[in-house]
Amino acid sequence: MSSTDCLENEEHIAIDAALEERILAEVDAISDEMIDAIRAIVRQKSVQGDAAEGAPFGTDVRAALDQTLALCRELGFETCDVDGYMGYATWKAEPGSNGEPVLSGYVCALGHLDVVPEGTTGWKVPPYSAHLEDGRITSRGVLDNKGPIYACLYALWAL
Repeated sequence: MSSTDCLENEEHIAIDAALEERILAEVDAISDEMIDAIRAIVRQKSVQGDAAEGAPFGTDVRAALDQTLALCRELGFETCDVDGYMGYATWKAEPGSNGEPVLSGYVCALGHLDVVPEGTTGWKVPPYSAHLEDGRITSRGVLDNKGPIYACLYALWAL
């Protein structure tokens, strides 16, 4: 099946204008907090290292997992740590005015918190500095994949 076939078979959920406006207002309200959280996680070096007790990918990756699961709990998610190999957070939709969940079913955001070694050249700022300038964060992991994971967490929290 081609990607075009998949798109044609998708059932799209329409979001009414009031809900869309509420979501956008929530995103605006939490954007500074989200940016601070993204900057905090990209400061955490998480290059795979030697396995240790409870840290199969090394202690730096373990620290990033712990930091992320702690944030999830702060945001009201329930968390599960799968022996340091991965973690996940669950979120339950609050009922709308009709008693039904606003968005029913599951939503999944899949990503990783480890980064590849930063190398020794090409960085204009330290690779784990979370340097913020002109609305851009420069740091290892900000695009692949810590930033997108945190953006998804905050988007779900905004719902």
